Amino acid sequence: MNKKEYFKDRGIEPKHYWMVSEWVNYLKPKKVLDVGCGRGPYLVALKEFEVECYGIDKSEEAIEASLVPNLVTLGDIKQIPYPDNSFDLVICIDVLEHLNLEEIPIAIKELIRVSNKYILCSICMVNEYGVDPNWFRDSTHKTLKSKVWWMEQFLYEGCELEQIPQDWLFWQQLLLFKIK
Repeated sequence: MNKKEYFKDRGIEPKHYWMVSEWVNYLKPKKVLDVGCGRGPYLVALKEFEVECYGIDKSEEAIEASLVPNLVTLGDIKQIPYPDNSFDLVICIDVLEHLNLEEIPIAIKELIRVSNKYILCSICMVNEYGVDPNWFRDSTHKTLKSKVWWMEQFLYEGCELEQIPQDWLFWQQLLLFKIK
């Protein structure tokens, strides 16, 4: 599958609005960065909730097909093009598992650097229910680790683990960290 095909059918779905509603009502962010935003479906939903938001993605094809081209810029998780402490909430949805093992600490440090309050990640991982079935549906996945392993990576960098409400959609694959 080429990159254009990868992003072709990835648009806005009801789940994006539902998830964003949960995040916004619980975390109350004023300014959000979506790292690895793809075409920007979470940005579309965030705008509906009147949250200032921006996105970066390293794929030129995703940027070209963006649903919100004025909010998305080309950028890499290993060198996020924003100043320190710029965002109340940094979301990183289904991105970290696409990195090689040696890239993960660099990416985590960058997420922490640009956040001043929270980081919310959705990661295709092994959790208490087994391997996330999405792992097998995407050939671009590179790193499969346990939920505990992912938590430890953020805790090692100085973040505090926050409890995810268990009524949130896909709560099993979400991790929420607070910046100290």
